[in-house]
Amino acid sequence: MEGSNPNRKEFKFHGNLGTELAPARFAATIAYLKYDPTTLDVDILWLGDENHNRAASARLFPSPLGVVALPADDPFPQKLELLDVEGVSTGTNHSTVTAGGLRVGLSDASLGRDVRYIVTAELQPSGILTLPKIRESSYTGEVRNREIVTGKAEVTTEFGTLEACERYEHFDTVELGNQVSHAVRRASIVGSIVVPANTTLARVNSEIQHQIGDICSALSLCYRQPVGYYEIRYIPDPNNEPPLEAPWATVRLRWNSVRTKIKGDNLINMRDLISGGLQRIVSAISTSPEKDAIQRAIDFLAASYLALIEPAYFMAFSAMETVVNACIESEDKRVLGAGDWKRAERELRRSIDELKLGNHGDLMKLKLPELRRTPFLHQVQAACSRMGPQIVDLWRRQSFEDGMETAAKLRNELFHSAEAKDLGVAFANLIRIHTFTERLILRKIGWPDDRIWRWHDQNLKWANLS
Repeated sequence: MEGSNPNRKEFKFHGNLGTELAPARFAATIAYLKYDPTTLDVDILWLGDENHNRAASARLFPSPLGVVALPADDPFPQKLELLDVEGVSTGTNHSTVTAGGLRVGLSDASLGRDVRYIVTAELQPSGILTLPKIRESSYTGEVRNREIVTGKAEVTTEFGTLEACERYEHFDTVELGNQVSHAVRRASIVGSIVVPANTTLARVNSEIQHQIGDICSALSLCYRQPVGYYEIRYIPDPNNEPPLEAPWATVRLRWNSVRTKIKGDNLINMRDLISGGLQRIVSAISTSPEKDAIQRAIDFLAASYLALIEPAYFMAFSAMETVVNACIESEDKRVLGAGDWKRAERELRRSIDELKLGNHGDLMKLKLPELRRTPFLHQVQAACSRMGPQIVDLWRRQSFEDGMETAAKLRNELFHSAEAKDLGVAFANLIRIHTFTERLILRKIGWPDDRIWRWHDQNLKWANLS
């Protein structure tokens, strides 16, 4: 059963991790704070003797998949699993488990008919997905948000439509004898889905998690910082006809830190995500043959906005190289075809052997495969030729080619010698790498220039003026 505190979700139940011959009975308490993704407390009280308790605690260590099932006695109906178990601390008859997540109610039993669920995924950071509105406060304490621009940022899946939106939750507390009303602003993905007959909720959850992950990747690109989900809830729709009792389910992840919205301009504003905008980005990424490369690049690029200059430079440069490779063809990456290279390599090896350089010659032959790879600047030029991003405004005082060589040199100095001679120059080039990488991604997913946030390149303008 759940705890009575609306801000503290708690599960208490009895169960048995053992067998009839070797029972391992326990009483479990699992709790987390609703609005804090860093909380997940798992306490196990063993109810056997000392020998049984010692053997039972060993059963908390996970399978190779990192999942530990906690079988509950009746009348607790939900299946409960701990995810990514990192450690177990046991003393006398008590164990504390450090887990990376929790799954409750994801049954592997097939449903006998179509069942409609209301799904809610909680995201961070809060403060994204906002449309222009006017906040009106009354002396009575009532607060109303009057919308100026309306619309929905929706994505269609095979099970139903999901909407990325801002919403509020309210609750009351008593502090110092005073009743206090709280309004918690959430960034969420909500929707109504149908779990088809003869399909399990666990299987549908797997697909929905992939869809929500794709939406989060798109939002990370739009808001220039990592966007992720830490909880997904499935509640049976009360309007199911005919009415039925269907299992509810929750997937809860534990993060190491909360994510707060950083200051800065968006790349793509919520105004352009409504009315099909978000669907366009998600579809373009998820159907691209280079989906994995694009998502990796977005992850690195978004994370680089939160890091210090040196690690940010690494991440942004890696994102740029990943996107460049996704934008060019195989002939742009290799100097010669397989047959021509095989002949050239054979002649080069023969020439090195004729020079009789000893160990130095052997070292030179190890470097020969690198000769086939086209230079980095050539790959960047090939990507620009194929994608056509705007590049003339990236470096004002030098050509694009010279500026990219300077940026690559800074990266090599950081990577090979941990040296940044001028952090100001490094920061200016970091801004240019950010901008160039974003423009390549937008070209790759076919996003029009007139739907980019009008102030998205303010940092680039300041970098060129400095």
